[in-house]
Amino acid sequence: MLPRDGTVRVSAAGIAFDLDGAEHRRLWEEIASIRLRVDPQGGVETGICALGFRGGPGVLIRTGTRLGVHDAGRADAYRAFVAALHAALPAEAHGRIAFLRGNTAGAQMVQTASNWAFGLIVGGALLFILAQGTDLPWARIGVVFGAAALLVWFAERRTGRLAPGSYDPAAVPDDLLPR
Repeated sequence: MLPRDGTVRVSAAGIAFDLDGAEHRRLWEEIASIRLRVDPQGGVETGICALGFRGGPGVLIRTGTRLGVHDAGRADAYRAFVAALHAALPAEAHGRIAFLRGNTAGAQMVQTASNWAFGLIVGGALLFILAQGTDLPWARIGVVFGAAALLVWFAERRTGRLAPGSYDPAAVPDDLLPR
């Protein structure tokens, strides 16, 4: 579920949000997980907070619009929401809520495989182009695979930043909040 812009509210009892014209409330006891991540897209960072609930669909709060388009004007409100959410959590909730960071394990595996496939395809295509009508000196082969390895390295750095893990709710790390 993705609530309308600016409609998620934090209270002492839990959170409330508007969805499809109706107000929904969730108590702290209903929250199973909070997953934070920052997705770097084209030089900008989109903050994403996914709240998982016991016995129902989750809620996704992000700095982008409903269509996933980055909106820099929402970064301050998002950071304030994440701070208010963690400040309002009762201490006893810390033991039953999973505080997760980054991608899910499955998404991380797909992204890593995609990075390597991309590198092999680009490297193979460049090698094929260079091989057309030439005797293909070994130096060219090295340059092609060096360029492909560099592309994979950059992609893996991005993927590594989104690696799954956990965080301490008492001190949300800055790398989980958009700049």
